[in-house]
Amino acid sequence: MGRIFIWSYLICLSLNLQASTHSGRVVTEDGRPITAAIVKIKGSSQHFYSNDNGYFSIPRTPENGIITAWRSGFYIGTMGQKSNVIVLKPLPVDNIDYQFIHPIKHPDKGKRCVSCHKKTVEVWEKHGHSQGEKNQVFLALKNEFKKDYPNSQGSCNSCHAPINASSVTCDICHKINKFNKNSPGHGIQRYELMRPTDGMQLVIGPLKDVSRGHDTFSEVFRTSEHCAGCHSAKHHGKDTYDTYTQWLKSPAKKDGKICQDCHMPHPEKDRFIANGSSAILRQAKSIRNHSDPTMLKKTRMKFINFMLEATRLDQFLDVKVIVSNKNLAHSFPSRSPFRNAYVSVSARYFDHSKVPQTSGPTLPFDNASGLFLAKVLKPRFLIESYKKGASRKTNPWGEFFWWPFTLKQDSRIPPGKSKVERFSFKLVRPDPVVIKAELVYQKYFKEMEKKYRLPSSAVTLDSIEIVR
Repeated sequence: MGRIFIWSYLICLSLNLQASTHSGRVVTEDGRPITAAIVKIKGSSQHFYSNDNGYFSIPRTPENGIITAWRSGFYIGTMGQKSNVIVLKPLPVDNIDYQFIHPIKHPDKGKRCVSCHKKTVEVWEKHGHSQGEKNQVFLALKNEFKKDYPNSQGSCNSCHAPINASSVTCDICHKINKFNKNSPGHGIQRYELMRPTDGMQLVIGPLKDVSRGHDTFSEVFRTSEHCAGCHSAKHHGKDTYDTYTQWLKSPAKKDGKICQDCHMPHPEKDRFIANGSSAILRQAKSIRNHSDPTMLKKTRMKFINFMLEATRLDQFLDVKVIVSNKNLAHSFPSRSPFRNAYVSVSARYFDHSKVPQTSGPTLPFDNASGLFLAKVLKPRFLIESYKKGASRKTNPWGEFFWWPFTLKQDSRIPPGKSKVERFSFKLVRPDPVVIKAELVYQKYFKEMEKKYRLPSSAVTLDSIEIVR
């Protein structure tokens, strides 16, 4: 009687375990088992692995739950409703003749990114990545380059309008499989791309459980290397675009932070990343926003400290300005060598008459008191002796980076560092003085804006006034 009870108990236990788990197998298209495939319930943070024979067992899925599997070198596969086998298709060999898809204008509406990711595409439209060959500055500088090198295409398009695209589109970023850090090229030339053959599609991304049938995962999306190709560049053996190389040496990297943590942060709450009936609610920690909050003035000042101090002496006014790069993972300012920032300092009586400056730095424009933060290049020698037929004069803001250059000035503030400058003003009467300091950020030098008739890019990040 006891034996019958024990056997009944074991049978019930086995049935309960079967009811609470879901078993299956991961195989190739020709039926061979795939070991160590990552198996997930779509949208869940948990994952499991297939064994040496391709078999797996996972907790029973909720109603309408989707089971996916992925292994490096394959598309993500999905378990069908009538089978417990997940078939993984091999990824294609890169097709250099592939035509990139425009997220809005592609003739096949079903292939447009906007069809499923409307909000993301709307964000992209407002971002610099969407501008490419429409960008005024890009066109002006490319024209300058052609004056010097009329028979060369240069490297401009490698970042701003890669291969056969007119800008940096969703499809370009989601065809990146790996970053080749030792590649001598620029932009897109430094990436290993994976473009499918005609009639097929492939979307590479940071998720391992997308169930559309044409997606795969790459670790590069979870690293700063995904940005490195276009945000680091050398010309004539020297760093010109150095945001990524600065990050490599920054405290942020040591703390495990990547570019996306600031520029594509996780949303504050769980949300859908696609529209349509097949979309699921994704956990906030598994996805990222495509909007860049660092472009907002209030966000930038979370990374920068700005202070103004002033002491009135007998005949002089001693002013101290402190700018600290407290949380940025790169210098302030960074990115293009044309980007700059400055602190303007003024001292005036209540009747608006100026208090004359007696010592301290001045800005290279407007003949005003202030601190200039920029990376300025100067030519090693005139380009006339470097390239026959070139006849331009040097530029007041420094040199184009395609010229042979040396560093004229690099007064940018590295991560975790501060810059302190003192100014002295001669007091000619005992009246109170208003001291004002403004921290201004610019995408382009003022002289560039005048030359190319660009709208002002100046953004006042902070302004401080004190009375002494």
